[in-house]
Amino acid sequence: MVTETDIFTWTPLHYAAQLGHLEATRKLLECDKSVAYLWDKEDSSALHIVAKKGYPNMMAEIIKRCPCANNLVDNKGRTILHIAAQCGKSIVMKYTLKEPRWESLINESDKQGNTALHLAAMYGQYNSVRILAGDREL
Repeated sequence: MVTETDIFTWTPLHYAAQLGHLEATRKLLECDKSVAYLWDKEDSSALHIVAKKGYPNMMAEIIKRCPCANNLVDNKGRTILHIAAQCGKSIVMKYTLKEPRWESLINESDKQGNTALHLAAMYGQYNSVRILAGDREL
């Protein structure tokens, strides 16, 4: 049942991510790690959802158990950094940018050629712009 989807193509992990339920996330991933690689109708993984909601502890849990999940992109070609920048989730952005294995995400372009910095600026997320531009005063 861990991989079963509803009419929105959400799995139980998508809901745990949306609600910020860390313990449920752990248990679901213990049952079947492959659920971290499943997408909803918009090709968002549970990792995209936790980036959008601003839950770095849940990101860490998913990545710890499923290290390749950070490479997933949604139907717009957006990474977790794109999503966090667009939504102004500074804590997620800082967490992501501290990880050496995710260094390249800062230069990744979505399907329209936008980097995380472009999205942060377009959506008026000026704190995100400062983080992505390397403002050391933050």
